[in-house]
Amino acid sequence: MILNKEDASYSLMLEVQTPIDNVLIQSDVPLDLLDVERNSAVVSYSDCDPSSGNYLLATYRCQMNTTRLELKIRTIEGQHGTLRAYITPLVQPKCCQVRMYQIKPLSLHTRCHSFDLMRPYNILGLKGAFSLAEIHSWVSFCLPEIPEKPTTGEKATFIFVSTFLGTMLQCTYWYG
Repeated sequence: MILNKEDASYSLMLEVQTPIDNVLIQSDVPLDLLDVERNSAVVSYSDCDPSSGNYLLATYRCQMNTTRLELKIRTIEGQHGTLRAYITPLVQPKCCQVRMYQIKPLSLHTRCHSFDLMRPYNILGLKGAFSLAEIHSWVSFCLPEIPEKPTTGEKATFIFVSTFLGTMLQCTYWYG
């Protein structure tokens, strides 16, 4: 999934080698599926029970010889979970490929290189006996575009801008 900074939505391109029969989209987190002009598939929504952890169930029925389907998704910040795409190609015997995408709590933030003090921002400070790896795992759970492993130095700084609100976020953490 690729974050579109202009409209604060994600583009999800699903492509397989054989024509697609249908694609089922399931999410355990609230999100919106937006219209894509180039998309010729017919979408139908099924009723979901949020109390069972199922917020979205949509089926895209594709036109003949469609091998690529583009989806546009708007996530809700503060919510985290998993989006699953069940892709069924037009082959016999029937089979299905499942792709899973993690939705992070601050999913509409993108990394940038400099902190703009003219934009609105907030400060959150945490102190305690945390290891650098623990803090890094918290930050990577919440925000996209964080490297898997913490930096080799004693201090790490990541700067983000909200694509939805334009606010700034700077995460700086260190050991000690």
